[in-house]
Amino acid sequence: MEKRITAIIVLIIFSFSGCAVSSPSDQRKQEEINHQDQTTEENEKNEAKSEEPEETSSTDLTDTEETKDYVLPQNIWAIAGMSAEEQIISYKEENIDNKYFKNVEVNDEQALVLTMTEKQKELYKDKVKLIINENIVEAEKKEDIRIEISENYDEARMILGEKTSSAGVQVTFVKLVTQIGIYQIVDGCEPEEWGIHLEMERKEKTILDVNVPKDNWRISSEELGG
Repeated sequence: MEKRITAIIVLIIFSFSGCAVSSPSDQRKQEEINHQDQTTEENEKNEAKSEEPEETSSTDLTDTEETKDYVLPQNIWAIAGMSAEEQIISYKEENIDNKYFKNVEVNDEQALVLTMTEKQKELYKDKVKLIINENIVEAEKKEDIRIEISENYDEARMILGEKTSSAGVQVTFVKLVTQIGIYQIVDGCEPEEWGIHLEMERKEKTILDVNVPKDNWRISSEELGG
């Protein structure tokens, strides 16, 4: 920049002195100055270009993300009186644009296998937690059943009210336990180790204390509320 200013000053001096024609030596000097100015400008442009951030690829990397299989065993669906083959229909219907799962299939053991990326797993976990919470609210409003549940979903207590019916208990139990089983496995529990300790209380009396799905149990309609 200082050389460029010098060149301009020289030209101004020549103009005011009435020098219309430059000598050969002066022309060579001027050419050298112009060449140096041009080189400086090119270097500045190259430096500015090198400092510009490189464009990042806009390619979606979801197809290259690592996936993991989560096996939901047949005993979860047995609680609902359904098979994995019947359940897979709704799973595929809710998986629009592979939002939750890369793949859903039934294996030889009649278990439902969910193939998910880490992001899909977290998204699906949030959905299952939301369903569990909605079921708890619905149970109290529609079935007069208050549900208390532990933070990690391994302990639950169902407190039956005056208006609770046996049908209401059945529906609430199925919705709650199946979703808890799904959540535990997606959260990292081994398929054969999922389970919940459930207590059922009516009129301040415990009428059921079981470990689901391990314990076999029966309870009468009279105990449940008719």
